[in-house]
Amino acid sequence: MQEQDWGDEELWIVTAISPKIAESSTGQKSAKGEIKLLGTGIETSGKGLDLKESAAATVVPTASKPTLQNNVEPVSKAKGIDYRELEELLKAQEWRKADELTAKLMLKVANSQGWLDEDSIEIFPCEDLRTIDQLWVHYSNNKFGFSIQKKFWLECGGEIGKHDVKVWIKFVAEVGWYHPKNDDWKSYTEFMNDTQNAQNALPASLPCFGSCGYELGGSVGGCRSLFSRVETCEM
Repeated sequence: MQEQDWGDEELWIVTAISPKIAESSTGQKSAKGEIKLLGTGIETSGKGLDLKESAAATVVPTASKPTLQNNVEPVSKAKGIDYRELEELLKAQEWRKADELTAKLMLKVANSQGWLDEDSIEIFPCEDLRTIDQLWVHYSNNKFGFSIQKKFWLECGGEIGKHDVKVWIKFVAEVGWYHPKNDDWKSYTEFMNDTQNAQNALPASLPCFGSCGYELGGSVGGCRSLFSRVETCEM
């Protein structure tokens, strides 16, 4: 089957659950969120994020460049996914292209068309999740990756496996996906344009597609599932 060509015009944000809806519609918990990886050509009407206002966001401390683990395989044994192209893009710091490819690969791993629900994330193969994470962490020098995002989530007051809308709002605001004052989101195109294709992106803001950010539906349930899986996979 021919893979879908993800042109710039197709990379839109699909906001499944906004913070206001998450709080008001259920009182305590939002409806079970879906982690959407592909857009539908519909862009949210957000006014955008003022990156200057987000400059005070928590910064993930960086140490010496991490080394890739010896057990990172270029082709996963679990699903037979080839990660060599992703590694080359990350090595060249082609963050946007790497982010888009990450989404494609995750969909392929999950054998899914266009989106991943929480159940899919909860059974996502640890080998593949760990490989993607280690490549991102290594080539970004501890700036990007699922494990970096999990640490950021904990620093925002979150707990693994716990549904917490307030922590979620703080987390997505500090990584630059959401503007709390205006209660709106940026489209993927806006985010990449404002950060010069992620060259100036905030720590923990990537991957976007393969994480629980606004591009994936803006779901607190999505973050909870992803970081629970990251914890289970010992990342």
